[in-house]
Amino acid sequence: MKKKGLIFLLLLIVAIFADVTSESVLKNGYVERDDIYGEEKTLQLQLDIGEIEENYPYSLEVIPVAPTQTEAETYFEEAIAEIEADFMEVKGDVPMRTEYMSGIVEADWSFQPYGLVSSEGKVYTEKLEKENIIQAQVELSCGAYERIYTFSFLLEAPKMSTKEQVLMQVKDQLKQEMEKEGSSKVQLPTEVEGIPLKWSEKREFVTPKIILLEALVLLWVASKRKEKEDEKKRLTEMERNYADIVSQLSLLLGAGMTIRQAWNRIASQYRFKRSTEMIDPNPVYESILRMNRRFMEGESERAVYQQFVDEIPAPCYHKLMRILLGNLEKGTQGICIRLEEESRQAFEKRILLAKKLGEEASTKMLVPLMIMLMIVMGMVMVPALLGFQV
Repeated sequence: MKKKGLIFLLLLIVAIFADVTSESVLKNGYVERDDIYGEEKTLQLQLDIGEIEENYPYSLEVIPVAPTQTEAETYFEEAIAEIEADFMEVKGDVPMRTEYMSGIVEADWSFQPYGLVSSEGKVYTEKLEKENIIQAQVELSCGAYERIYTFSFLLEAPKMSTKEQVLMQVKDQLKQEMEKEGSSKVQLPTEVEGIPLKWSEKREFVTPKIILLEALVLLWVASKRKEKEDEKKRLTEMERNYADIVSQLSLLLGAGMTIRQAWNRIASQYRFKRSTEMIDPNPVYESILRMNRRFMEGESERAVYQQFVDEIPAPCYHKLMRILLGNLEKGTQGICIRLEEESRQAFEKRILLAKKLGEEASTKMLVPLMIMLMIVMGMVMVPALLGFQV
């Protein structure tokens, strides 16, 4: 508590010191402004207008000191020296700037002949001759003073590669063709300075794009179908395990074990077989392991069974959990009989499921058998037809 009070006291002292030592912008009714190299700044002041208004917020824009005529002339001379240094040798775009002397002198450019240089200094090389004398005029301004400076500089056309020269001549020939009056056709040039030209139409083929799109769609459909098949196989495997699990529960409860002891025994047997690599991982038994672990951690049977139902989507296990939940409300009387009946029905469903899977397997075998039949028929008929033609 003492430390917090000390911190608050130090902050208060710092704030008071900052207010006392802060420099006032108002000095005897005037404000200071930066020199010519400075920047424009904004001051937030308060204005009392007699008895009309008090503490009126006033935003004052303070611009730097304006140069005198003598200073402006000096800055113009220095700016012109910078321009002459820039234009000593012009290669590529024109090195024009809009500000000189760190922004004190502003510049506005124009060039003659018109159309060779853009307002940004870009050179239109296709319009240049071998050597071009360009007249430049720059209007310099510094504060309230202005000066116009005119000079000329040499602008040479850049050396073009063979490819650029050919393309330039092709463009010129096509321009001449376009300018022909009354002609409904444009003759494309076939050669330039002995270099043969071959024209072809650039086509955007749709077929590859459609094939790619169809392939992507087929891959997406195949992945979704595989996910459904994997989920179906997973449910089928769960249903096949159901009869064994119910049968084990019925036998263990009939031997005098409680339901938790029975689940613990089933989980222990599965854990042993998995550790010795006698069986592969099974999603139902993995959920039983987690369920047994929750029992050992002290969770209620109702919460544990609900979690098991959420993990295992097969409807038959939902029925088993309802039987066990009914046991919590009615007691253990009659549960062995119900589990034995459920086990008998589960084995019957397992037999029907095995028949169904066998029928599906035989149906899937028809496709390769038909292919083999067509191959055999081809091997028999082709030689016979060839012999008949002879």
